[in-house]
Amino acid sequence: LPELPPFKLSRDAGHNDFLGPANATVAQLGLQHGDRIFAQHDAVAAAPAAGGSAPETPQKTHIVGHSLSGAQVVQIVDEPSPQKMDTKDVKLDAVDEQLYKLDGREKLAGAEKKSFGDQSIDTMAVEPYDDRLLKEKDIKLM
Repeated sequence: LPELPPFKLSRDAGHNDFLGPANATVAQLGLQHGDRIFAQHDAVAAAPAAGGSAPETPQKTHIVGHSLSGAQVVQIVDEPSPQKMDTKDVKLDAVDEQLYKLDGREKLAGAEKKSFGDQSIDTMAVEPYDDRLLKEKDIKLM
């Protein structure tokens, strides 16, 4: 069997209430089905391998959050989540750059300007999901 690194078990995520002694039974510790226990791993210097370098161990971290009931939840993950990319680092396709310049609005076919500077709700460009535009183009569902 492989040798396990030493660790301690506790009743809370802050490791304030350790369980012990190590040879105690579940009944002696007062644990019941559904009880949460947390492990605290002690730092152990790894023995160098035959090649002369120590094996790399993945970084472990934890994420603290709350459940829907409001209880605090701690999740241990192997690697930290990657940092969010800056919007300046995102490369757009040529098609995306052209579509970004358009606003997607269209004029209704029956909209006419009556005179210079005359603007009304009927002459303004409408959104692509506007009911009047959908009826005009005979689109049933969108």
